[in-house]
Amino acid sequence: MDLHAIETRKDAEQFIKDVLIIYKQNGDSEAAFYSLIDLMTLITNKMSGKRPEQSLNEEITELTRELHLRGKVYPELIMSGKLRKKNAEEQNRRLISAIDRLKQIRTKRVGEQSALFFVLRYK
Repeated sequence: MDLHAIETRKDAEQFIKDVLIIYKQNGDSEAAFYSLIDLMTLITNKMSGKRPEQSLNEEITELTRELHLRGKVYPELIMSGKLRKKNAEEQNRRLISAIDRLKQIRTKRVGEQSALFFVLRYK
């Protein structure tokens, strides 16, 4: 189930079941954990009236995909003289820095969301 298609409690419950099935099949606890964090973010945004936003996981995945793509394309561009090695290294360094920063933000949000859900649950 697509995270952004969740509209009802039943949808959220199905998403959680899907995540748990994937976890049981792959044993990827980190992916399952962050999928559930994305769900909490979505619910928090809907409760507060905020517009939906790209999840941090989607942003990290996209930037990581771009970094891997550059790893395949940049060597050819450098060899052909279309890109200087120094420029390629600097661009990759900035991209890695952005990925690391998003991961730090994600870690901080996990703690904030856990606290928020605790408060909402026992309110």
